[in-house]
Amino acid sequence: MRRSIGHHFLARHLTLLATITVLALAQTPPAANPNIVAVAESTARNLIKHKVDPEYPATARQFHMGGAVVASVTIGTDGKVESVAEIKGNQILQGSVRSALQKWVFSPYLRDGKAVRMRTTLSFVFVVRS
Repeated sequence: MRRSIGHHFLARHLTLLATITVLALAQTPPAANPNIVAVAESTARNLIKHKVDPEYPATARQFHMGGAVVASVTIGTDGKVESVAEIKGNQILQGSVRSALQKWVFSPYLRDGKAVRMRTTLSFVFVVRS
């Protein structure tokens, strides 16, 4: 089945819009607690030992919903996700991101040779494909 030029145009622009949204929303949150270190998303992603990709919810797929979801995540000294907070983006997609993140495991973030808790933002882009 051949896609129309309009479909390609729309898909390309939706992907671009989602990328711009991620860049606008994804900022490392300040660590209000001195025992939690704020780290950049790229640093946190380099520490991933195990991850589960968020599932594309059937309702979102059915209605061709896509977009960016950004979550603030606190990771413990053992590398396990302690909390997922301040999720921004499409509400239908948020639950999938939260559920997947609860299963992620990171290598501990070290400061002066000691494992410390860290907080970061993690961004996900759901792209509508036909």
